[in-house]
Amino acid sequence: MRQCESTTLFQLTKSPILFENLPERLTVASTSLYSTVLQPWTLYQLGIIVGLFLVSLAISKKLEPPLEIWVRGLKLNSGFLRVFAALLRRI
Repeated sequence: MRQCESTTLFQLTKSPILFENLPERLTVASTSLYSTVLQPWTLYQLGIIVGLFLVSLAISKKLEPPLEIWVRGLKLNSGFLRVFAALLRRI
C-alpha cells in the first residue's frame, strides 16, 4: 500500500498538466496582483492602517506608564492584580 501511494504522488508531480503554461500563468498572476496593489484606494487603505498603527503606538507609550504605576499601587486581591497586569501587557 505504501508503494502505491508514493507511485501516485510521483505520477502527480510529473504530470505535464500542472506545469503547462506555468511562466504565462505566473506573469498574468503577478500583473494582476501588481495592478490591484497600485490602485489608489488600496494605497489609501495602507496609509490609513499605517497611520492608525502609529497613533495607537503613541497613545500606548503615553498611557502605559501611568497605568502601570496605578496598578502597582492597588491593594487588591492578587487575582485582580494579575488580570490588570495581563491587560497592561496587551496594551
